[in-house]
Amino acid sequence: MEINTIFTLRKYWNKNGIVSVHTENDINKILTIKNLALPNDFIFLFKHLNGMYDQDEEGFHFYKVENLTDMRRRFDLSINESLSGIVIFADYMAESWWYGVVMKKDLEYEIGIISSSVNFKKISSSFDEFVQLYLVDSPKLYEYK
Repeated sequence: MEINTIFTLRKYWNKNGIVSVHTENDINKILTIKNLALPNDFIFLFKHLNGMYDQDEEGFHFYKVENLTDMRRRFDLSINESLSGIVIFADYMAESWWYGVVMKKDLEYEIGIISSSVNFKKISSSFDEFVQLYLVDSPKLYEYK
């Protein structure tokens, strides 16, 4: 993740009146307690910006590290179900749908839209790309079917 992405995101959130600060909490400890796996880009993000206090003017809400969850907990899935390990990091319009990240092999990951307990549609392969889509309010962020 580029540090420019963090600065741009912070500036955008501040412009929209959604102040976000870094967390004093031990991110890795929180993830271990919650049994969640995140890519390094997300850990870097949470060290500098700890989500939003409220949704932005478009209806997006990026979660604080303390509020992260996975699909297993959100949708009461079995741990053996293929989508259960996807970490939900944001929602749209008070949980009309969610955005999640799933680890792939090596250090690769995918970010996608979650419209139900059985639907994950890939929209990005990096957080930098996801943020660029978010900042321009790309239609791709709304295509969950």
